[in-house]
Amino acid sequence: MNTETCPNPTLDQGIESVGVGIDAQATDSDTINSFRYCCKNVPGAGCDIELFQEQHIGCACETCVPERCPCIQRFGETYRDFRLIDANFTSRPILECSRDCNCTKSCRNRLVQHRLQRKLKVVETHRKGYGVIAEEKIGKNCFVCEYAGEVISESEARLRWKLQSCDDSNYIFVLKEHTSTAINTFIVDPKNIGNVGRFLNHSCDPNLFMLPVRIDNSIPHLALFAKRDIEIGEELCYDYSGGVSTSQENISEIKNRKACYCKSLGCKGYIPYDSLLN
Repeated sequence: MNTETCPNPTLDQGIESVGVGIDAQATDSDTINSFRYCCKNVPGAGCDIELFQEQHIGCACETCVPERCPCIQRFGETYRDFRLIDANFTSRPILECSRDCNCTKSCRNRLVQHRLQRKLKVVETHRKGYGVIAEEKIGKNCFVCEYAGEVISESEARLRWKLQSCDDSNYIFVLKEHTSTAINTFIVDPKNIGNVGRFLNHSCDPNLFMLPVRIDNSIPHLALFAKRDIEIGEELCYDYSGGVSTSQENISEIKNRKACYCKSLGCKGYIPYDSLLN
């Protein structure tokens, strides 16, 4: 298959460490050329810009170790050998060392901020539009890519949802984080500004899973990690619901509900949606 490389982005969000491959037959596609590439989240309509301007207090470590680094000690050790220690991080936050820290870029507590490190390619799939495949082997618990785009408000998300037709792709992702006192909601839409993550398809039996990671501020980076070892040429997919079951009642009445074509043994038949958008 012929491949061309997506030019590294020129926005002030920096450039990818690895170029994104694109099937040569798709380079002139309206879908491929309809958005601006960015490597990480940017403030969008209705977003509180002050959240992006926050800055965590950095560590003074020359070399970060779990026994002494305050960034690691705050929530616990996350990475070892530049991959997740394990996937059981759903009950606590993940905080990486930041630009305000004294440690170097090779610090053991810096991973997602290094952006794309694996060779990926955007390709056309059967019945699912575009998708992303691995162009190299990816080990279990390795960081694959971020799902990045515009951070928008709930009202803006509902407006964009209502303006979509049944034929439009929906890229809006709603993250709900439960704390002891509240439910914090973050919404990311990479339709107009986003990264390679916008092309990832849903699967009811995915090979990726998503975790929110904080780096410089409280805006979460929606980081996707390998759920298991992934082979060259394998399509990369994650569960759009985050593993949370959604009701199948009145499916036909839900606007823009789309059929799922993941073909897994446990396929639920429909792509998950979030009732927040209704």
